[in-house]
Amino acid sequence: MKYFLLAKRCLLKGIYCLVIITLLVFWPVSMFSVTPPFNSNGHYYALWKAVEIANLKDQRHLNKEALAFYTELPDKLKSTTAFYSGWPVAEAFANFFTLGYACPKFERIQWDLHSLCGGPALSRQKCLAELIQKEMASESIVYWRLGFLLHAYGDAFAHSYRDDNRFILDPNRCPRQKGMVPNPHFGERYLYRAPLGHALEGHAPDLVRSDIALFHTYFTNLVQLLNGGPLSKAQVEQVRNYLVTLDEQLSTSSSAENEIFRSYVPRNTYNPDGAPWTDELSRKDFERLLLTHPVSFKVELPSDSQVDALNCQIQKASLGCQNLQK
Repeated sequence: MKYFLLAKRCLLKGIYCLVIITLLVFWPVSMFSVTPPFNSNGHYYALWKAVEIANLKDQRHLNKEALAFYTELPDKLKSTTAFYSGWPVAEAFANFFTLGYACPKFERIQWDLHSLCGGPALSRQKCLAELIQKEMASESIVYWRLGFLLHAYGDAFAHSYRDDNRFILDPNRCPRQKGMVPNPHFGERYLYRAPLGHALEGHAPDLVRSDIALFHTYFTNLVQLLNGGPLSKAQVEQVRNYLVTLDEQLSTSSSAENEIFRSYVPRNTYNPDGAPWTDELSRKDFERLLLTHPVSFKVELPSDSQVDALNCQIQKASLGCQNLQK
């Protein structure tokens, strides 16, 4: 009986400590969104412009508004966001202490849909590009699937950081020996890892102004991907003009980034940054708002099982890419 009471007391203290850690770490972290790459600018407005330029080839006609809508959707639905104040905080907390076993579906949302999986960013981008190419080659494009893949692709750029360590500890020496060697991966980009992502750095990685060169790389690769190959001279010129004009506006204007990006799409379309779409929404609320604020195309919100199946497909493809690199 004595040992039982002692074990019970230790268990209660352990639970108490975990609760304290949650309050001190995860709740403050939840004040920072780790979901959107470049906010809606990269997923919606830039995607719209990229489709517009890619459509010049062979008179292709991808639905710009539909594809931009579905690409930005994972940041709008509560069931697919990477992190927001509420239940995902508890899920992230549980995954942190169980290595992802507590809430595997939520971990797949963070790792696969939002590219918060750690590792080299470039290999992740190439893997997702292959999946996107296969999806676009299908007889009938399923816009929500293509949009969600493009979301993961965009996050593989924005949810990355540059390895600035010129020297690292010599991996061939024992821990007690001190020795520094040149970092063979200096300057390469790596992805943030769930469950915290880039939350400890705040909103900086979400802003185009924080790394304009990275946005240039993302947008250029995005247009080429949607184009299905090299760009024509006219397309190259359009990409250059867009980026040059955008750079000038971002450097000289005091307007918010989303207002600058918004100026490149028609004003009478769906606005992910305007009322009533400003916050993350449940599936029920989203469907209700679509009745009062309809869009120009038929919206089909994917079920949780469909999203999880796509995440599993991304995960399987990523593992295959890693094995090929080995």
